[in-house]
Amino acid sequence: MSNIRPERQTLYQKLLLLGKDKRGPERVLYPTKPKSSVQKVPVLGGQPITLETALALRKQVFGNGGDMLVPAMNEWLGQSFCFNDADTPQGYSLIMQKNSVKGLAMCVQGYILKHLLFTRRGPRANTDPTALLRASTKDAGGGAADGCTERVNTFDFKKQDELTFNLKKYLFEFLSEDGNGMLLLLYSVVLSRGFTKLQEDMAGEDHPLIETNATIHPCVVTLVLTGRATRYLHNGIIYEGTEDTMAKPKTGILTRSEIGLLVWARMDGSGGGGQGAVGSRLKTPSLPIWVTRCNDAYGLLFNPNRDLIRDYHAENRFDLHYFSSTITQTDATIVTIDTRNQVAVEEYNSPPLENLIHTKWAGADINWNGTTAHV
Repeated sequence: MSNIRPERQTLYQKLLLLGKDKRGPERVLYPTKPKSSVQKVPVLGGQPITLETALALRKQVFGNGGDMLVPAMNEWLGQSFCFNDADTPQGYSLIMQKNSVKGLAMCVQGYILKHLLFTRRGPRANTDPTALLRASTKDAGGGAADGCTERVNTFDFKKQDELTFNLKKYLFEFLSEDGNGMLLLLYSVVLSRGFTKLQEDMAGEDHPLIETNATIHPCVVTLVLTGRATRYLHNGIIYEGTEDTMAKPKTGILTRSEIGLLVWARMDGSGGGGQGAVGSRLKTPSLPIWVTRCNDAYGLLFNPNRDLIRDYHAENRFDLHYFSSTITQTDATIVTIDTRNQVAVEEYNSPPLENLIHTKWAGADINWNGTTAHV
């Protein structure tokens, strides 16, 4: 296996090779076939959601006063967490049938990769999809529903063990092919943060978390990745105003994120997509995993070597895996980044993903290794 050219190695092969060096056998990933379907059990306990909370929840998520259904909701109903076949190059990834849920799903995918690459224990750690999803949703509140907001049951947990137990027990609600796992997770995140804090995070902006075209508001990404639904991506707090007016604070990212975020939009090229420049706390996360938003198309960049973040020498030349969940992406996409050879970047003649990568590694030479450039 060591004779395989680096740009042709699959994620599995790279992880297997990493297991041979001093980093230890815990870096080896042994893909396994998914186990049998999660058992469906009656939902017991919790509290039926009140009509007042249900209306407030639907208004926060879908807008329109919360008292009537909106077309965007139909795009989210019936969307659950399903994994690709473990025997394929995309075996680690979620199936994303609709672009509307792609932004949220990519955030969850980032946490799944965190579990696969950096938090597993033992050489044959569990890679069963149920375990992966439990790991990625450990910070969200539980919920169960049959497709209508008013039928949701809410659970409050004060201990991590209680949350983990109930997620495992009712995981079928997230994994059932005809279920509403995506919407349930979003509801759980919203209810866990609370309506009041969400309004504070969004600086009082009265905007639903789901746009009219059914895609997520950018605040959803920061909410899932950082715990706060801020629209600003800069580090810390900056104040806007003059000496003659009351300066207004713009609260960005307060702590270094575990999963990063890279943004680029053709309209302004600033890397902010209307949210301002992305700060280092998102550009340089604690793990080499980045959710990407390129012209409002979501994807994921990652590297299985943690040293890419820890040691600047590792940034001289390295590979990034790119996952976009498009139906045409059947093989692994690996781009090679070489920061030693600075190249002149022509933004309007460069592929969008290259422009996005250059917001983090300016002027780097990018090699697609024979793969057609895509987002």
